[in-house]
Amino acid sequence: AVAAGAFYHLVKPVPQDMLRRVLAAAGQEIGRRRRQQEGLRRHQSAFADLQQVRFTLNRLDQVDAVASFLGSLSPRPERSVVGLTELLRNGIEHGLMRLGLAAKQRHLAEGTLETELARRADAVTGEVEATGLRRNGTIVYVIRDSGPGFRWQPFINSDPSRSQAASGRGIARAAVTFDRLSYDAPGKAAVAVVSSHDRHIW
Repeated sequence: AVAAGAFYHLVKPVPQDMLRRVLAAAGQEIGRRRRQQEGLRRHQSAFADLQQVRFTLNRLDQVDAVASFLGSLSPRPERSVVGLTELLRNGIEHGLMRLGLAAKQRHLAEGTLETELARRADAVTGEVEATGLRRNGTIVYVIRDSGPGFRWQPFINSDPSRSQAASGRGIARAAVTFDRLSYDAPGKAAVAVVSSHDRHIW
């Protein structure tokens, strides 16, 4: 379902408060993707021959523009920009802001996540470095943050046990948008690869 683009997995009966939160988050995601797609069209026509680009960012309001620009390098830009958005947000929220999974889930449940993100943004140090380059028929993205790293292995594949969790699915969602996604051992740098050749999925 994640590979097909599912935003969330709900099991009936669905509590009304959970349904409201999921619908609100999905609405925000749709709006974000529409804005990014508009940026993709502009970037693809203007930077068709770009070979390498690097950005540094440390705020969540920078993510959409950077993901859109980097995604324009990809032969499948609409899919790549989804994965890039997840990786960039992960780098800022968890790497720079030090917002752990349990804390994020708690703030989501209490409806205080945006307030907590704004509070932590004032204390952010360091940066996320995002690089995109064309190399031997592939597009390589490297998203590196200056945070402490994390144990990424449990999150890179979809896990049915997390299907009802309020968060913790972003990296698995990113993984299905690229041909390959891996992290360095400390979990501070993600490397995503997109082949310039079409994939056939049977």
